[in-house]
Amino acid sequence: MRRKHNMVKMVLSGRHLPQALAFEFDTEQGIPRYNKLKMKAQMAQEREQAKILLNQALANLGIETDEKKIARLAKGKIPILITGASKRAWGNISPQQQKEITLAMQVLVNVLNPNKAYILTGGTNFGVEKELHEAASRRNHQTWF
Repeated sequence: MRRKHNMVKMVLSGRHLPQALAFEFDTEQGIPRYNKLKMKAQMAQEREQAKILLNQALANLGIETDEKKIARLAKGKIPILITGASKRAWGNISPQQQKEITLAMQVLVNVLNPNKAYILTGGTNFGVEKELHEAASRRNHQTWF
């Protein structure tokens, strides 16, 4: 009932009906404190800003984020997807098997021809994926074992 009364007051005060309907709640003084349209716009702006900051952080790490450039770099190459035991499951693998996985990841990055294939990992930096990331870093910096 209060909302209806406030909408009528807003409309009678010269506001257009679409503006009045956009308000969801208002204070005792009738001042809007939540506007669905403004909140949507603010959230979209915050998501865009977060995307920009993430891309900058990734670029600082040397990670390419431009979709067109990635597509151009990957064109005609074979993707190799590596995934495996991660944060919780990595501890369930024996130390000997962990060493074997580490060695296998190093061999993979050392023999892979980057002109013919590329490696994809999941979104974590734990377990098998971490071992691959570290192996690739060692290869890229030529500090193998």
